[in-house]
Formats: sequence, structure tokens, C-alpha cells
Amino acid sequence: MSTISNIVGLSSKCAESVSANLGSFACPFQFQLPDGVILVTRGYKIPAATDVTSDFLLGKVQDGTFVPILDAFNFEPIDEDDVLETSNTGVNTLARQGLSSLKFTYKKGVNHQKALDKLLSYGVFDVMIVDKAGNLLGVDKSGDFGGYTAGMVLPKSKMWNDGSTAEGKSLEIQLTQPGERINTTWIEAGNLPIFLPTELDGKNEVLITFADANGPVVPAALDTSLLIKVTANDGITPVTGLATGDIRSVAKAISAVTEDGNGFYTLTITALAAETLDVQIYDVANSQTSVIVNGILFTGSTSVVVA
Repeated sequence: MSTISNIVGLSSKCAESVSANLGSFACPFQFQLPDGVILVTRGYKIPAATDVTSDFLLGKVQDGTFVPILDAFNFEPIDEDDVLETSNTGVNTLARQGLSSLKFTYKKGVNHQKALDKLLSYGVFDVMIVDKAGNLLGVDKSGDFGGYTAGMVLPKSKMWNDGSTAEGKSLEIQLTQPGERINTTWIEAGNLPIFLPTELDGKNEVLITFADANGPVVPAALDTSLLIKVTANDGITPVTGLATGDIRSVAKAISAVTEDGNGFYTLTITALAAETLDVQIYDVANSQTSVIVNGILFTGSTSVVVA
């Protein structure tokens, strides 16, 4: 089992080491080039008894506790100097420790850039850092595993394609509690099941339209079925595998979801009236506004005025 209490702060390369601290057998853990971050709801920590599986991690993305922002094109640490006060005799005293910021640049297109803009905030998140090897860096919270305290999460201005560099966008995250450094710990990728945090993806927004294979189908009063098409946000790639319990309407009961192939579905619904109808991806079993299908998280909604 990969419970936090069994894997945090351990290096599989040091399994036979009995010395600790700074001796020649310390076998220090080496964190690699950061791949990105997982923003964590402020104050959440993974309990020590938790078995860290792919299902656990993906479930935390689904319920909004984790927001993975990985596969960065570039990483730049921004370290502020410590602030010192110097007496007239030349003696220094520490006024405050300098803060660090993490700056990641992504080259993932306009929709990804728009999503990053929604993260502008202060004091909302903690942050776990993932490196290119799939190792996870965080803070020991009395045996539980948590993230560093983040202050400003700042999406930077769009980087335009100037003929020599591609368009992109950067995200800058400031770490506001330098005292946490002494409690830095890690989860090594080799101590996890056959799954790496770098494989963790965020929610994928879908487009829902009222249509069948022949074209648009506008819902009308007295209809007891709806024909919809579900695609990725490119409007082309079909989303397949949705089933009863994966789609809902707040105002109307959907009793069955039948897949018709290539992203087309038939929804069996109570008779429509002249009303505003909403349809949304929804995990009925877990009361979440997203569903996990084949290890991928989907979310999205649409509405229409029924005449």
C-alpha cells in the first residue's frame, strides 16, 4: 500500500541505509526540474493513512480540492533576497526572510490560457510541486502531507507569437511562509503505484448541443426525449462513454442515457413544457459537476428555451 505514512519522506534508493542526517549514508532525495504544480484548497492535507492511488488523486481533482497545472514548457524560480538591517558598526540582523515565487510558462493554446486567467486569487490555495520525474514536494503537517502556503496566484499577460517564439502564458505563484521550508518533505514517484502525478490532468470542458447525426434537433414542448451531441471544446472530437447517471437536468428528471455513437446520445426525460431547459454533465452518484470516464474528467453544461 502507498499510504502517506509509509511513503512520505522516503527514498527507494536508500532502502538499506541506516544512517541519517548529513552522514555519508544520508542518500539525499533529489527533487528534479519542476513540471508544474497542484493547487490545493487552502488547509487541505492528505491524511497519513491515505492510500495514494490514481483514483484518489483523480477524485480530488473531480471534487475541486486539487487543481493540477502540469506539463509546463518552462520554469523560472524567483527568489527575493533576505532583508537585513545593518547597524553603524556593521553588524547585520535579519529583518525578514525573502519570499520565493514559482513561475511556470505554458504553451497549450487559448482555452488553456483562458482557464489560467480564472485562477487569479490571493490566499485561496496551498501548493504542491511536481517534478519531471513525478516526485511530489510538499510540507509535513504532523504526519499528514500538505502544500506550501501560497499568497498571490497571478496569471501573467498573454505572450504573443512574434515569429521566433510561440504564443503562451505564464502563471506566477508566491510562497508566503518561509518558515515552512524546515518541514519540507516529499513523496517519491518510485513509492507510488504504477501512476505518476505528472499523468494527472484537470477537468476537460465539453460542448453540449441539441443534435443528432443529421443535424440540429431543437427540443419542443411535450417531448419526452432529448437528442444531444457531446464533443470536446474543439467542437469536433466526440466524447464517448457517458451513461445513465452522468448527465442531469436540474429541473427535469433524466431516467436514461443511451449512447448512439460518435458523441451522440438520447436522453429519456419527463415531458417538456414551455420552459428553460438545462442539461449538464453531472456525477449523480457523487454529486459532482464532472464525471470520470476512462480516467478522464469531463464537465460542461448548456441550456435552451423550449417553445
